[in-house]
Amino acid sequence: MANPQLCLGSLPMPGRYGAILPGGPNLQISERPSGDLLQISGWDGFENDVAPLLSRIGIAEMPGYGDAVEGLGGVTLYRLAPDRIWLRGAGTVAMNDVAAEVAGHSDLVSLDLSQARAVIAIAGKGSEDLFARLIMVDCDAAVFAPGQFRQTVLHEVSVLVHRRGLEQFEILLPSSWGAAVWTYIMDAGKPLGYEVTTG
Repeated sequence: MANPQLCLGSLPMPGRYGAILPGGPNLQISERPSGDLLQISGWDGFENDVAPLLSRIGIAEMPGYGDAVEGLGGVTLYRLAPDRIWLRGAGTVAMNDVAAEVAGHSDLVSLDLSQARAVIAIAGKGSEDLFARLIMVDCDAAVFAPGQFRQTVLHEVSVLVHRRGLEQFEILLPSSWGAAVWTYIMDAGKPLGYEVTTG
């Protein structure tokens, strides 16, 4: 796996922006390293083919669509389609070993997306309000619960939004669109007040 880099460079200058509110900013926005990101795809029988690999990284069964599950060493599995998943790791599980195992399987293929995706993290009490301005997804916690994700469009860019906690979200998006989406998010967040933080 390649060494993932931040894609926004010097664009997100740390500081407070937008509305000045008595309680401080309602949002914290930052870019995060994507970590290792591996797409695994297959054909008929995909769930059975990938099950032994998933069990070795601590995932007992394939999640439902829209559910993200955590495995060993901080690996997150996103089930994107009947025959496609993403595995996202923080470097503790050797994704090179996972990719090598997939390469040895005649009915599975993998694609390293580590350099192809950027991650923007958004947290704070105004996060649901911000997402109501950004995407056509109901972000009420009763419908979009922590541990779930949604594939949607943000500023005409396909993204995956992962809700990590009640007020914590991550947006995985194509790196080439990182600067445009970042600027769009910053503009939408001005009425709520936000703070750009590092990592």
